[in-house]
Amino acid sequence: MQIHKKYSVIIPTLNEEKHIASCIDNINKCLPGAEIIVSDGGSKDNTLQIAANKGAMILSSLNGRGNQLNLGAEKASSDILIFLHADTVLPKNSNSLIDNIFTNKKVQVATFKMNFDIDNRILNFYSWFTRFDSIFTRFGDCGIVVRKSYFKEGNHFPKWKLFEDVHFLRTARKKAGVFTVPEFVTTSARRFLQNGFIRTQLRNFVYIIQYLIYGKPKSLYSKYNKMKNFNKKAVIVFAKYPQKGKVKTRLASTLGERFAADFYKVCAEHTFKEILKVNKNDTRHFLFYSDENDKNKIRKWTHFKFLLFNQQGKDLGEKMLNAFHSVFKNDVSKSIIIGTDLPDISSYIINDAFELLNESDIVLGPATDGGYYLLGMKKIIKELFIELPWSTEKLFRQTLKVINDLNLQVSILPELSDIDTESDLNNWINKETNLKTGELKSFVKAELFYN
Repeated sequence: MQIHKKYSVIIPTLNEEKHIASCIDNINKCLPGAEIIVSDGGSKDNTLQIAANKGAMILSSLNGRGNQLNLGAEKASSDILIFLHADTVLPKNSNSLIDNIFTNKKVQVATFKMNFDIDNRILNFYSWFTRFDSIFTRFGDCGIVVRKSYFKEGNHFPKWKLFEDVHFLRTARKKAGVFTVPEFVTTSARRFLQNGFIRTQLRNFVYIIQYLIYGKPKSLYSKYNKMKNFNKKAVIVFAKYPQKGKVKTRLASTLGERFAADFYKVCAEHTFKEILKVNKNDTRHFLFYSDENDKNKIRKWTHFKFLLFNQQGKDLGEKMLNAFHSVFKNDVSKSIIIGTDLPDISSYIINDAFELLNESDIVLGPATDGGYYLLGMKKIIKELFIELPWSTEKLFRQTLKVINDLNLQVSILPELSDIDTESDLNNWINKETNLKTGELKSFVKAELFYN
C-alpha cells in the first residue's frame, strides 16, 4: 500500500551521478518527508545506484524529459507535484513557500525564480529577469510546481526531449496562469561554462524563436546537442579580502597588521594576474572566498574576472574537497587549486601542472614549509582531504603517502616559498630565483624599510 505524502518531487535524469546525491539531500532537508521519484531515461553511469541508496523511488522511462516527467507524475502519490532538475536545489524554506502559495485554490501551476550556482555579472543579469514570468524567462530549471488534479485533467508534458517545459508552461499560462513562488532555486551554470555565457543565452533565445515559428523541437534537439563544449579545465584559488587583522596573522605578529595586509594584497594580485594568463578558451577561473560578507568587495577587487563561490567546510581539507566538487560538477576534466601567498607562482607552473595531468592522476607542488602550494587532479579523490595534518610541515609527506597507498601516479612540481612568517619572508628575499619576482621583492624591501 502506497503511503500518501504531501509532496512528490520528480527528477528526470540521464547520467547525473555528479548532481543526484546533493539534489536528493537538498530535497530531504527542504521538504522533509517528501516522496522523491527519479525518472531515468537510460543512464549509463552510477545515477540510479546513488539515487536508490538515498531512498528515492526509481522509474525507468523512455528517453526524453517529457516522457520521464509524465511517468513520474503518474506514479506520484501526492497532491502537489514538484518537477525538479537534478542540478537544481530548492531554497531552505520551500515547505512554507509552497504551502502558502497553494492555499490559494486558483493556483494550479507555479515556478520559482532562479539563481545560478556561480556568482558572475552576466549570469546575475540573466537571473534578475526570472522574476518575470514569460516564455523567455521561466523554464524547467526554475522548478515547476503543479497540482496533481491539474495534471490528471490531461495537462501533461509533450513527449519531447527539448522544450517540453516551455510548451507545458506556455499551455498553463493560457489555461490557468503561472504563479511565482517568491524565492529562488539555485541551478547549475554548467552549460554556460561549457559554451560561453553570451553564446549559450543567444542560442537559447534563437531556438525558442524557432520553436515558436516552426514548432519542431525534434530537429532543434539535435542542433542543441551538437554544440561544442569548451572550458574543460579549471583553476581554483582560495582568497580572503586583504583587511588588516584578518590576513597573514603570523606575519602581522612581528611586522604589523598594515604590512601583513599590504603584502597579502600584492601577493594575491600577483597570483590573480598569473592565473588569468592561463588560456581562457579552455580554462575557467574560480575564486573561493572565505567570508560571505566580503563578496562584493572581492568582486570589485578582482574586477569581476573570477567566478565566485563561498568556501564551505569545517577545516581546510573539507573546504578544498567541496571546492573540487563544485568545479567538477560543471563538467571539467582537470582542475588545480592554489593559494594566494605564493610570490613565485607563475602561469608557466600552472600550465605545466595541467600538462602533467595528461600522464598523472595527481600533481603536487611542494612548499618550503613542508606543505604544498598546488594540488591538481582529474577526478575527486576523497582520501586526499580527510584526516591529514593541515598547516603542518608533515602535510606534503603524508599526502604523498596517501597517493602511494592508493597506487596513483603523481607528478611533482618545483618547490616554492609559502610565506607565513617573518622568517619565511626573509628566506624568500635572500633566495636566488629565476622567476620574474624582482618588482615584488623590491616592493617588499621598500615596505620593510618604511616599516
